[in-house]
Amino acid sequence: GIVPCGSGWYWVLVLAPVPLVFGIVWYCGNELAAEYEVKINNDYEFAEGDLHWTRGNVRLYPLYCISAGFAAGALGIAAGTILGPVLLELGMSPLVGTSSSGFMVIFTASSTTFQFLVMGQLQVDYAAFFCMIGLFGGGIGNTAVNSLVKK
Repeated sequence: GIVPCGSGWYWVLVLAPVPLVFGIVWYCGNELAAEYEVKINNDYEFAEGDLHWTRGNVRLYPLYCISAGFAAGALGIAAGTILGPVLLELGMSPLVGTSSSGFMVIFTASSTTFQFLVMGQLQVDYAAFFCMIGLFGGGIGNTAVNSLVKK
């Protein structure tokens, strides 16, 4: 490796992205809040389920995401599974919240799978087999739930 694991320089390298990410989140939050304020000043008509990016919300929502990330890591599940109900609670449209949550789950799973593939730790034949089982099971489950909802 670059530096010995657990050394001082190791922790410097591990924690170096934190201030950068914090700065990007702060900047993007300020931009979102400024855009929201312009919309309010121009009497913009928001759609039902639109998130309102006030100065308080752009500071609070990243904390929700960080908490969901820690909870997901501790529980071993995708963060989208935890964020789905949070997005609904924040007033997001159920269709948009569900699709956003689903995208987060797929993105997390596919990026992890790709990391294992790059590191040579993935047995491709097993992965393809279980992918097919997952697709088949998901199709059956989705069909069953849709038929129950229509009744």
